[in-house]
Amino acid sequence: MSRGGWKIGNQKQLEIDDEKVSKLESLPERIRINSYNLRYFLNKEFGDDSLNFREVSSFSILRPFKMLNHLEKKIRARIEGMERTLNGLEGEIDEHKLERDILVGLIGDWPGVLENPTNLASFIKNGRCLLQFIDDILVPERTRLAAGPETVRFADLWFLYPRGSLVYLKDRSVPQKIWKVIQVTGGRRYLQKLNDMQGEVNPLFSPVVLDCFFLDYDGERFVPIYRSFEVTGFEGVQTVKLLPIVPLAVAEKDPDFFDKQALLDRGRQFVECTKQVGHLEFSGRSHYLDPNGTKLIDLVDGTARSALCYSERIDSEVMVDFSRALQAVPGWRPEATELKLNETNEAEVGSKGVDKDGRWDRKMANELLEEEGRKLRAWESEGSAPSADEDLLLLPDRVFAFVLSSRQWACLRIGEGPNGGNALRERVRDENPWEKLQLLQGHKELVQSLITSHFSRMHSPKIHFDLMKNKGNGVIILLHGVPGVGKTSTAECAAISSNKPLLPITCGDLGLTPGEVEDKLKEVFRLAQEWGCIMLLDEADVFLAQRSVTDTSRNALVSVFLRTLEYYEGILFLTTNRVGVFDEAFKSRIHMALYYPPLTSSQTVRIWQRHIDKAKRAGINVNEDDLLDFADKIYQIQSKPQSNSLWNGRQIRNAFQSAVALAAFHANDGPIHLERKYFQNVFHVSDQFSTYIWTTKNYQTDADRSRLSMVRRDNFEYQSSSSGEPALQVQQQQSQPGSFLQSTYGQDVPRSIPNFGGPKLPQGGNFAGGFPYSAQTQQFENMPAAAMRPGNNLTPGGGQQFNPTFQSSANQVPNYMMNTEQQLQYAAQQTNFRSAGQQGIAPPMQAPLDQPMFATTQMTPQ
Repeated sequence: MSRGGWKIGNQKQLEIDDEKVSKLESLPERIRINSYNLRYFLNKEFGDDSLNFREVSSFSILRPFKMLNHLEKKIRARIEGMERTLNGLEGEIDEHKLERDILVGLIGDWPGVLENPTNLASFIKNGRCLLQFIDDILVPERTRLAAGPETVRFADLWFLYPRGSLVYLKDRSVPQKIWKVIQVTGGRRYLQKLNDMQGEVNPLFSPVVLDCFFLDYDGERFVPIYRSFEVTGFEGVQTVKLLPIVPLAVAEKDPDFFDKQALLDRGRQFVECTKQVGHLEFSGRSHYLDPNGTKLIDLVDGTARSALCYSERIDSEVMVDFSRALQAVPGWRPEATELKLNETNEAEVGSKGVDKDGRWDRKMANELLEEEGRKLRAWESEGSAPSADEDLLLLPDRVFAFVLSSRQWACLRIGEGPNGGNALRERVRDENPWEKLQLLQGHKELVQSLITSHFSRMHSPKIHFDLMKNKGNGVIILLHGVPGVGKTSTAECAAISSNKPLLPITCGDLGLTPGEVEDKLKEVFRLAQEWGCIMLLDEADVFLAQRSVTDTSRNALVSVFLRTLEYYEGILFLTTNRVGVFDEAFKSRIHMALYYPPLTSSQTVRIWQRHIDKAKRAGINVNEDDLLDFADKIYQIQSKPQSNSLWNGRQIRNAFQSAVALAAFHANDGPIHLERKYFQNVFHVSDQFSTYIWTTKNYQTDADRSRLSMVRRDNFEYQSSSSGEPALQVQQQQSQPGSFLQSTYGQDVPRSIPNFGGPKLPQGGNFAGGFPYSAQTQQFENMPAAAMRPGNNLTPGGGQQFNPTFQSSANQVPNYMMNTEQQLQYAAQQTNFRSAGQQGIAPPMQAPLDQPMFATTQMTPQ
């Protein structure tokens, strides 16, 4: 071996254009092959006769010697095979006298060799010289760089990212971090001027381009997703960790990059989510980018309403379902796009006599892609999934799921959550959720029996009671009553106890037009039946209101809802606090209707007790007896006639949240003491607001207004008589319904002032300062105080019936023109009437105001 190359005889057969081999600090820029037989051998055996070596006296291979890296094993095997054959023939045939047919069998029909068989020995020596370069220089440097050194030269990046290796991407705009290398191109000095660099400064080196892929799931199969990345040139050496793309062999040694075991666990969770639909719990943030870095909002077309395209904090039960998600939001489907590999720039390889090594890039890439393709086809045909560590690392960090609380499809970020543990995890089931709910006796058993019967019927022979098949197979349960007393919680407990997902929807989710409502209802019902959900439609009165002859649009909405309900086969809870507005057609479609009255004293105390227990478990100091005593006092205050309304369960919860916040604020980072005084502050503010609303609404409570507009009756009681027949009773005597128009909630119906002078007048046993603030009741505002005495037919058993008539008057002054003194006088008068009416005491006669309140009516007793 001599300076710059190896010699065979007196001719230098393989040259290295650099320093002596023994002193090389890195790979040479190129090698030059002078041996005609060796060039012929490479061209004939491996080059598909495309090397064009005859036109030049020598043939050069540029760094990174792609041909030799690709053909190393084949070259070695071919030369070693020739040597073994010759060694076997050595005792029988002189190698200088080898017959032509033997030579053809050994090396093929090579001109020059066959004419002069003595050249065979020289060819084998030339081949050995090439293998010596591979073994002594190329392989050691390739092995060193592939292992992940601390520093690297730009020209050696091809070896730093071997074909088929995994790399870590540091780009924060791309969520997918682990990629597999298909091929690497570029990273060499330009030997010719670039044709497309007109008027610009030519760069010295071409950028290193990595063609990579990761694995994703499209709802049916695992697919590769391709992308190219660039590493721009740099001078000297660079720390490998500072590169934009870091070999996995380097990145996995540094915990600042990633936790390999955590990524493997995440990959296994992804695989599990692709195998079946999962009812799970998620606590974390959703993605706003797909794994490739594209914004989700840019991938949707007309489906943004049902798709969550921005990053949001989610703490909810979810349904992980790839197939349904990609049907609902097809723009999110991972597509195995056509692979476009980067091609070597001709300016890198110069003129004739240099190996155009782009062919070796394609050959090596195709071999890898074929190997990966066999793996993907096996997973699909066998119904299996990635299991090797290398494949699990290539899976993305998101799954497609339906968020039950927001009714939206989302890309959920899996892996470690913000509070440790998995963000996506199995649900912790409450074994007895009904204990936390204060219900009337029997409600729990009725609901549970209906649900149990329905789901057991799904797995047993069906009995069809309807004339039409597939009609009327669902269960519809109506929960009605005052707000905040457990209607929605009943549906939630029913779902938890039966281990079923709860799918809540609102009227806003369904749209406004009949077409939108029908399409959305069918979609939601389809999901509910597919997943075995219990559905909840909160505030259902919007779609269930009474139809009229004048509002065809609302009629269509109601009709669509009626028809769709007929064919729903699941369980549907409807909740409302305006049951009086329901269309009569819904009565026959409801399997069970449960009434929820206002909370009793014992229910209120138990709710307080539950919240006190929660506070104790959170480490808050609580004087339990003092707070329960305060709870009882609040209930007694709110139960008085002059009070507005009782706190419901939701308001009690809000009071605890506010009181705990006050206590924590005053604790100054010390122990929290939840005391009565904080609840007193909360109660004062709450009562002030309630009183303001009460006075604003003309001294009418919500119960008064609901009763008088016939949408709800809060003082309703139902008891059986002694004979066993049902008997209707109320806490106060009912109003006569004949004196009011039928409720037309949601309808645009012209109204005129009715004549209230008939024999049937409402009896105000629960009179609270007037009737609803509408044209049909404003006329009572000017009623003389004497006429409003309880004895004048305004309390049960009152004396003679007051029978006013109303006459139009054109010279009256509107109520907004009353002066302050008149308004205060009127307010005091109404307060006295309210108190007297509740206690059965006739209030003193009050002189009528100087000016009437309303310009439209005047009341004159007959």
